[in-house]
Amino acid sequence: MSIMDTVHVSTMSELKDAVKQKRERIVVDGKLANKLSILAKVKDKPDVHPGMSTSQLAGSLAGVAAVPVAVWITLIIATGVTVIVGLLLGYNLKVKVGDNELVFDKK
Repeated sequence: MSIMDTVHVSTMSELKDAVKQKRERIVVDGKLANKLSILAKVKDKPDVHPGMSTSQLAGSLAGVAAVPVAVWITLIIATGVTVIVGLLLGYNLKVKVGDNELVFDKK
């Protein structure tokens, strides 16, 4: 993977653009990384698809992660169904705890 395939994002707008562009590596940092860190709790592959409603997606995620539905709904409303589904289906997540970064590598 070349350095040109990597994009660093710290805002929701930047993240949405990176997912839409299907960048090879998305590095999320700062407060946005803190918000999205809940995705690391998804251990099993959830049954998700782009046409899901917020409540359907939250229910599916709560079924595979020990996180309440209300928490997922809050994240999905802030982020968007398309972005969450795009990250879950299209990327593998690596958490860099010390650096407060989330690294999403395209599958």
